[in-house]
Amino acid sequence: MTEKQLTQWRREMRRVRNREAAAASRKKVRDRIDDLENRANKWRSRYEDVINRIGEAERERLGLPTAEDLDAEDEAEEQYDEGAAAPEDESAPKQAKSKKKKLPANNAAV
Repeated sequence: MTEKQLTQWRREMRRVRNREAAAASRKKVRDRIDDLENRANKWRSRYEDVINRIGEAERERLGLPTAEDLDAEDEAEEQYDEGAAAPEDESAPKQAKSKKKKLPANNAAV
């Protein structure tokens, strides 16, 4: 091999190594992005779960119907619709069942 051929061969080998290193770097970046997206989706899901649980607790505290209550009402309406005519006024808002809590008796002397 002449000096010129040796230089060209070295240059070509450097290009091949550089191309492989660049491809590996791009793959590493794509893998990192995928990992971060997966982690973000997991945290979004956890956040939504917590928000839903807080909402359910707040509705329970205020005595409003929960999602389960509304689902049960929807099922009852579907069964009613299948067996009989539709209710007269479907646009009327549904009434929430009120839950009255007993307050402790005040035994303090006045």
